[in-house]
Amino acid sequence: MPILSAAAPFKAGTRGDATAYTDSPAGPIAIKNVADLYLYDNVTAILKVTGADLKEWLEMSAGQFNTIDPTSKDPQNMINTEYRTYNFDVIDGVTYEFDITQPNKYDKDGKLVNAGASRVRNLKYQGKEVTPDQEFIVVTNNYRASGKFPGVFNATVNRLLGLENRQVIINYILAEKTINPSADNNWYFADKAKDLTGAYKDILHIAPSAETEGFGDYRFSYVKPEESKATPVPSDQANQAGKQATVQNMSYQTGKTATATATSDKTLPSTGSNSGSLISLLGLFLMSCLTFFRKREE
Repeated sequence: MPILSAAAPFKAGTRGDATAYTDSPAGPIAIKNVADLYLYDNVTAILKVTGADLKEWLEMSAGQFNTIDPTSKDPQNMINTEYRTYNFDVIDGVTYEFDITQPNKYDKDGKLVNAGASRVRNLKYQGKEVTPDQEFIVVTNNYRASGKFPGVFNATVNRLLGLENRQVIINYILAEKTINPSADNNWYFADKAKDLTGAYKDILHIAPSAETEGFGDYRFSYVKPEESKATPVPSDQANQAGKQATVQNMSYQTGKTATATATSDKTLPSTGSNSGSLISLLGLFLMSCLTFFRKREE
């Protein structure tokens, strides 16, 4: 059965705070970096859902974006600031697009508001359209598994594992020794938004925001994405030549002790990237979950 992974950003400019982001620079990784990435002591959960459930799950995630009018020449806020960023689940292992010219199907609390709306387009697994009755295992956390998130509460299997998600990330880093986290670009915006942006490419910074200190105004331009790879790159391919790191001894206990030591300066192996970003590290968590459960399945 296909194994997917769902995760959301916790620090993404919450409530207009320009400092509320995760930034892990290149170099040795400390446990406090993992704690900054994954703020909560969630434990890993596995859900069995159908393709129809998966689509509803993503329809809820699409609420992160406002509805855009492609005929308007005025600036429009793409991000719905009322939507909780920790509910913006990215589901890795599949590819999909959001058509944000369409209205949201659910409001920020998961209440159905537009029954006929459909923002999720081209939902595919390994290049083939996901069918409504196709079944998947999705790795997530206990918060999502216990909530009323659209699509999730229909799961026919809902099981918690005795493993903290922070520990999943740490285990992955220790196993890989040197990591080069990057987004696999498995989702994008549907091309109906392309008329908003003229001749610019992708995202262009315009000016500092006149309304909120620390933020800026950007223009998004639709660029047809290249074919995405929905599965993680094997570790022997991901580790680039010449990027070596020495594993340093460390101990990390799960449960209450883990919470107490999560802000430690103890060092994990190095990253192989010259820049850190929330999206990249979110991709790292998704990849670590997929790797863990594939090995467990084998």
